[in-house]
Amino acid sequence: MGERVTESGPPASNDDPAANWDDRKRAALARHRAGYPAEAEPVYRDLLRSAPDDADLHHLLGVVALQTGAAARAIDWIEKAIALDGDKAEFFNSLGAARGATGEPTAAEEAFREAIARDPGFADARFNLGAVLAEQGRRREAEAIYREALERAPDHLGALNNLGVLMKEDGRRDDAVEIFRRAAEIAPDDVDTLYNHAESLERLNRRDEAARVVAKLLEIAPASPGGNIIAGALARHAGDFDDAAAHLRRALAETTEPELRIAAHFDLGHTLDRLGQADDAFASFETANRLDEETDAVRGIDRDEYRRELDRDRAWFTETRLAGPSVGIDHGDESPVFLVGFPRSGTTLIERMLDAHPDLFTTEESSPLEYLKQRLVSRGTYPDCLDAPSARTVERWRGIFGTYCDNRFGARGQGRRLVDKLPLNITNLGLIGTVFPNARIVVSLRDPRDVCLSCFMQRFEPNKAMVNFTSLASTVELYADVMGFWLHCRAHTRLAWLEYRYEDLIADYEGTIRKILGFLDVPWHDAIRDYRSAAAGRFISTPSYEAVVEPIYPRASGRWTRYRAQFEPHLAALRPFAETFGYEPD
Repeated sequence: MGERVTESGPPASNDDPAANWDDRKRAALARHRAGYPAEAEPVYRDLLRSAPDDADLHHLLGVVALQTGAAARAIDWIEKAIALDGDKAEFFNSLGAARGATGEPTAAEEAFREAIARDPGFADARFNLGAVLAEQGRRREAEAIYREALERAPDHLGALNNLGVLMKEDGRRDDAVEIFRRAAEIAPDDVDTLYNHAESLERLNRRDEAARVVAKLLEIAPASPGGNIIAGALARHAGDFDDAAAHLRRALAETTEPELRIAAHFDLGHTLDRLGQADDAFASFETANRLDEETDAVRGIDRDEYRRELDRDRAWFTETRLAGPSVGIDHGDESPVFLVGFPRSGTTLIERMLDAHPDLFTTEESSPLEYLKQRLVSRGTYPDCLDAPSARTVERWRGIFGTYCDNRFGARGQGRRLVDKLPLNITNLGLIGTVFPNARIVVSLRDPRDVCLSCFMQRFEPNKAMVNFTSLASTVELYADVMGFWLHCRAHTRLAWLEYRYEDLIADYEGTIRKILGFLDVPWHDAIRDYRSAAAGRFISTPSYEAVVEPIYPRASGRWTRYRAQFEPHLAALRPFAETFGYEPD
């Protein structure tokens, strides 16, 4: 967070000649602004002896303390400055920065708001306030504050970059790219801005543009870890795996930052996999996952919670409950479609194809069903609340589902039929059967061994399910629980369901998609053949964002065989599922 280093005039009364006092202060300020606060500090202290009531000197000493890591001492100095002169906005801005550095976000927010109250045009204070709000998860408020800062200072680089990061994290990558482009025009040599711009372009699969930006970034900062990671990803997309590996190894050599090392190790693993170096690739994935397990986000999640919930639901959703009569109104063709399966089973690819159909729209994992379930869970009565609910209750639940759709997608997708895509909704078929007894369930299958390997090879946003993918053993255990639950539901549910295999989609995508459309009573449309164009330049939130814009390829089928040694301890657990779903034995 920025603080102003400002200058006041000489004291009204001073033992030293005024000109000499003023010259010394100006010289100290110059060294301070040049990045040498430790050199300025003794001068400030000496000047303060002859002017003990100079608020500006107290403030400057507070800024020095903050910049040298002594935030608590900085607060003392800055509060003395405010006690002497409580009208200066920059004093409150610095106090906010110091309060933030000592882990007091509420006090920091109050100080920044005081700064803005004293100087409404103070863009830096709004920028700092936005950062504090964003750190507290108050993202919409932060975005509004950044926009206010940019109204007053359109070229404020920090506000532009932070606004772009918020948009990027919210999935608004197109908007983020435009913000980063503006920032790059203002500061064409700023490494952070170039990185943000290139990373967003790459995630949007705008690879030519990303390559131009990252080339400029690496020209300015050849050792940039983030720049080398993006360059490695682009080289891998282009099929130059040796160059990709070189960039990723350079990134790892240049950084100790955990997030960057995790990203580099995952990408290096994929690159080595394409080079046929399976053992080294697996070791890189193991390192990436081990580092991920050490992050606060993953350590704070109970990895057994999701499996305990599955055990509970497996016991509750008995044959009788799954096959029992429906409740409420028959909504017929208005009922949604649910696209489910185990993660990495091909749901994103089929979703892109279905979304290209003008009569369908998909949720991109913003699942209305998951929203409804969390509402029910929050009341502490799930799944017991599903035991013989009244028709009125079911209609209310449908209303919650529909309102989410309206708010998220607008008027239920403008009359198109909803495809609610979230793979692990395969464990929520009991809820679906209660609320939407006429829904259609499309189940994506893939060789269990390839699915588990692919989950282990990807980094997911951590939640109570995905944290199980940080080892191959826990991935296999979760697969057995989830797909075992599906086989239980498949045997007893009253819902209409259709399984398709990812491998069949790869071998004959048009025949497979026609089969799915027939199950949904939706006619074929030629727009499906151009699904890749519709997906290009569009942000895909899942790890499949690279694959959905590439021609369909079979290389991921049977990949597990290259890792047979690593799979040996787990083959027995997966064998029943491979046999049931029609895959070759191991």
